[in-house]
Amino acid sequence: MHEGLRDDGLRVAVMVAGSLAIGAIINAVRTDAVPWRYEPKGQRMAGELARMGSEEGETREVAAGAIELGELAGMVRERSVLVIDARAPLFFRMGHVPGAVNLPREGFASFLERSGLLGEGKTRAVVVYCQSETCEDSRMVAESLRRLGFASVRVFGGGWRLWLESGEPIEKSP
Repeated sequence: MHEGLRDDGLRVAVMVAGSLAIGAIINAVRTDAVPWRYEPKGQRMAGELARMGSEEGETREVAAGAIELGELAGMVRERSVLVIDARAPLFFRMGHVPGAVNLPREGFASFLERSGLLGEGKTRAVVVYCQSETCEDSRMVAESLRRLGFASVRVFGGGWRLWLESGEPIEKSP
């Protein structure tokens, strides 16, 4: 009886070790590898910016030029602003400000490269928002865009929650 338990324990240990080895190998070859240690949001953002050529330090929540709901709504109607949604892609697909581009903090560099925004010119007015007034991602994305040379970047502090509660139009992605 004890021999059977020992053999089962050995099999489980081999399976666990094998799974860990396979996971480590897969993680090593992925472009969006899972980090082996925790890094605060600001450090992760700084790493993304460093990969894009920006050499400044850690990205922190900063006091960015703010924009109010009424002004943003008018700019969206006139299509005179590039609106950036800094929320995760799942939330973006569920609903966003009309015409917004998804540029989340997590995976910022790869989303920015795929978006084509770097080729559009960096002088266009940009407004960044995330979920609500307590979400810092919009400020971090805005600061990152400034560091990359975007000239006019503002933050809509009320975020998606205020936009939705105000009854302004929304778009959903498939």
